[in-house]
Amino acid sequence: MKVEKPSGWTDALLIREIRAGGLSRNRAWEFIYKAWRGYYLSTVLKSGGTDEEVDEIISQVIMDVEKQVLKDDFELQGATLRTYFTESVVRAWARARKRAQQQQTEVWDPQTHASGQQDSAEETFIRQERINRMDALLLKLGEKCRTILLQHAQGYSLQEIAIELGMQEQSVKNDKLKCHRKLLDIMDEL
Repeated sequence: MKVEKPSGWTDALLIREIRAGGLSRNRAWEFIYKAWRGYYLSTVLKSGGTDEEVDEIISQVIMDVEKQVLKDDFELQGATLRTYFTESVVRAWARARKRAQQQQTEVWDPQTHASGQQDSAEETFIRQERINRMDALLLKLGEKCRTILLQHAQGYSLQEIAIELGMQEQSVKNDKLKCHRKLLDIMDEL
């Protein structure tokens, strides 16, 4: 069993240094990146990921985690900061991989299309009009509902959405249901 040497960096100190900004913030993130890389990287590698995939998402994860840490009501709720960060990396990697797989299936390939023809200009126009109408509907819902529904549609879990919005998971679940009903009501009016 490998015994970890104490580094002097506690969760409370890391959070305080990130919140302090400047050089303190940079030193804290440097420690997190170097000392914890093995933890989050091994989890991704075990799931079939690569170093490169992690490197592509790590800066966004750092920004997302920092955004949460900077909130006055941020709490680890029984987890360590390392666990919180590792889970954030793994979730971001899984979402990125899912989006990449979806994009691969959406790319037009004449070998997979029976007609061998691309969409006509009319079909492209109709598709864009539908997207524009959906955007207009989502704007009518308000920013909170729009965010919840879009993030849920993109594969974010209710817990991830709650963290992003600084809400309780149950509140997000209730709001998602209300927002969905509101969207259906708006669509019925059309």
